[in-house]
Amino acid sequence: MNAPWTLASSGDALDAAKVQRTIYHCAEAVRIVGILLQPYMPEKSNTLLDMLGVEDSKRTFDDARIGADSTYGSANTPLGKCAWDALFPPLPVET
Repeated sequence: MNAPWTLASSGDALDAAKVQRTIYHCAEAVRIVGILLQPYMPEKSNTLLDMLGVEDSKRTFDDARIGADSTYGSANTPLGKCAWDALFPPLPVET
């Protein structure tokens, strides 16, 4: 609905604020999901939270709410450390 890739090129200050808000909410959603997935996928969620720069002390259930952590954003692990530059490898294509 927000299409930040379109709004970013408009040059309008109001659109720029919408882009920032959209990116913030997306980053918060990924951070919260990473925290909530820890019991089910501990290694992947740890890697995800490291990629987001979430400190170890801010990975508790209490931190799984919007605005609970304003300190993340600088990765704790080198990005692109794997051949596919993503959290999950691609599925093999069957022919």
